[in-house]
Amino acid sequence: MTFRNPLTRPVPIAARPQPQARRLFPTDKANSVARPNTVERTWAELEGDALSASQRELFKADAEQGVRGDSSRRAALEPYRAEAEFLVEHDRPLVESSVRYYRRVADALSPWRRRKGSGWAYRLRACALFAGEVMGPANAAILFGDIPLLAVIQAVSAGAATVTAGLVGSEFKHLQLSAERHREDLGMLDDALQPYRHLFDGSGQRARRYAAIALGSGLTVGLLVAVAILSLRSAVDSLASGAAFGALAFAVTIASFINSYCHADQVSDLIDDAHSAYKRELRAHRRLPLHVPLLLSGRATDRTRSIYAEQHHRGDAAAAHLAGQTYQTLMESPDVVGHGPAAPAIGRTLRKEPA
Repeated sequence: MTFRNPLTRPVPIAARPQPQARRLFPTDKANSVARPNTVERTWAELEGDALSASQRELFKADAEQGVRGDSSRRAALEPYRAEAEFLVEHDRPLVESSVRYYRRVADALSPWRRRKGSGWAYRLRACALFAGEVMGPANAAILFGDIPLLAVIQAVSAGAATVTAGLVGSEFKHLQLSAERHREDLGMLDDALQPYRHLFDGSGQRARRYAAIALGSGLTVGLLVAVAILSLRSAVDSLASGAAFGALAFAVTIASFINSYCHADQVSDLIDDAHSAYKRELRAHRRLPLHVPLLLSGRATDRTRSIYAEQHHRGDAAAAHLAGQTYQTLMESPDVVGHGPAAPAIGRTLRKEPA
């Protein structure tokens, strides 16, 4: 702590002054002189009051100087901070709405959910099938003398076609689940299921013909890719090698069909979509308070508050220290100001004037 004098350089003072050790001597008689009432306050006391007031003002000035940079920064960021708080406040209802929608969908449709687990296993299997399908045509085309880049691109398209052909398995799973959920009287459905009447009206069973067409198209794609690999591999290797790689290509189509069939579930898709929408809104809402202007404005505000509080406490401490020095001056001059304030009169009452 420093004692601030506007006319001189700061003089350091003790942060926690220790009381001086004093000894009281025994005596047979003790006399104390009360402070005379002829002078209300001495010049020394008035000087101490003025210096104490100056200490408070000087430390307030130091606080104002210390927070000037943070105050200007906070003022410059105020429009951005207000806009960020506006966005956070108005984005909260979107998060609440998305979580209510997810809970409503999950509560209503969870009993009809058939898919177990998440979709990561389905995606990993599809990626493994696609990677294995790409290797065969690419290797055969490169051995045949094709440009490697073109061979890989052609193999990627063939692998995508084979895996896509197997996606028709999901249509047959939808037909099966639609038959299980079919209800003759839709009016008997619970109120929570009324928004999802299309899942229970059996409309999916009317698409059997289109599912058969899709199955035929998928098998055709798988056969064409298998024949192409058989021909290409037989040209650069043996017929047995070509037949093996062609059979593997067709097996990828069937495996993709099974993978899609096991994963397909319209009810699970609705629940997962609602959950994904909630997670998306939640992530967006969490990013809003992380805007740099909002963080910098909050930091400047807290620094300003902290500096003001520190300097105010330092000013009060310096003023209290000066008050203690003033009392020490009075204590060393008992012949002028006595030993302390006079005690209040006991038992004295004012005489009332007659009415």
